[in-house]
Formats: sequence, C-alpha cells, structure tokens
Amino acid sequence: MKQILLAGVGFAAMCTASFAADMPSAPVEQAVVESSAYDWSGVYVGVQGGYGWADSEFDSELLPLGGGAVLDTLEGSAELDGFLVGGTVGFNAVFGSVLVGLEADGSWTEIEGDSDPFSDTSDSFSEGSVEWLATARGRLGFVLDSFLIYATGGGAFAGVDTTITDVSEAGDDRDVENTFVGWTVGGGVEVGFGESWSLKAEYLYADLGEEEFDIVPGDGPLDGTVISSDLDLDLHIVRGGLNYRF
Repeated sequence: MKQILLAGVGFAAMCTASFAADMPSAPVEQAVVESSAYDWSGVYVGVQGGYGWADSEFDSELLPLGGGAVLDTLEGSAELDGFLVGGTVGFNAVFGSVLVGLEADGSWTEIEGDSDPFSDTSDSFSEGSVEWLATARGRLGFVLDSFLIYATGGGAFAGVDTTITDVSEAGDDRDVENTFVGWTVGGGVEVGFGESWSLKAEYLYADLGEEEFDIVPGDGPLDGTVISSDLDLDLHIVRGGLNYRF
C-alpha cells in the first residue's frame, strides 16, 4: 500500500511540473513597461512669435551746428509696441529632474511709436522703431515628464531706427540707426507632445541700455543746429513658440 501511495504522489508531482512548464510565464511588469518620460535632451530648432512693448526715455540737447552753448534741453519719453516673429535654436541637458540649456533666437519686429514734439519752436517729433531683436540665453528648469517650467537670462541685442520728422518747412526726415546691447531675464513653460515636439509660452524683460546719437535737422526752423540725444530703451516681450527636437 505504501508503495502505491508513493507512486501516486510521484505521478501527481510529475504532472504538476509538466503543467506548470506548459503554462505561459507571467510577464514581469517592470521589465516590459517602457518609460513614459518625455526626452527633453538634445538639440532643437523652432519658430516663435508674439507681442512686445517698450518704454523709451531720451535726454536731448539742441546745439549750434558749429559748436557753442546749448540752445535748448529736452526730456521726453515714447511708448512703442508691436509684433515680432522669428526663429530659435537651442540645446538641453537633463540631470534627473533638472534641465540646463542654452538658447539663441532672432526676430524681425514691428515695435514702434512716437514721442511728444521735440521742440517748442517747431512741430518736429521723434519716431522710434525696433527693427530686429536677438537674444543669447541660458535656461534652468524643472522637468516633470512632458512638462517644463524654466527661468532664463543672458544677453540682448536690438537694432533701433530713430527718426526726427517734419524738421523743416519741406517736411524732411532725418534718421539714425543704432545697435543696442543689454541683458534680458524671464521665464516660461513648455509642454512636450509626440516624440520630438513641444510648445512654449514665455515672458522676457530686456534692458537694452543707452545709446548716444546726433541728428542734423537740415533746412527749416532748426536749420544750423544739431540734436544730440541719449536714448534709453527697456523692452517687454510675451511670445509663444513651437520647437522640434533632433
């Protein structure tokens, strides 16, 4: 009897082992589940556009063209606003949840505006226009899967055209172009989608410093004089962008 029982137990064990071997093995979840984290690292390019407004202040002196005592001193300000559009290139490196990157962009702009009359003795006034804007910045951000929040800062460069209009009876214009160099800070948010795309929204403040320039009005009420000005320019930018990662 004992031998029969032992034989039965052995046979059952063999059947159980054979059945277990034939069953499909249960997948190990951690081994087959792929990471769902969005990859922010690498080189990217993009397009961006938005709206900008500027606070411009100037201090001017009206001087005799050949030199001499100041004829008049003028202080004023102008408000400029308009749109901009351009391109972006950058690089990101990610360390855990921390993103460190470099980004550069360039934009064509239509940010322009007028000031009050330049002199009590004529109807001349100044017009300012930011023709282009470029920045080169570092970025430091926090990554949560496909969501990025970041701070940014670096250098800012702008081409500004200043025009003195209606400075003569013939309505002549005189203008001068300057390149402003300053700094910028700001921040934004970016959301990744697909495998390589992302959308961003950001704000930048740019202190573009101060430039000095002279304008000779020409014939008319200000004939024989030169307007010597110091122009200070601060710029605010709100824009969105679309980036593609390689």
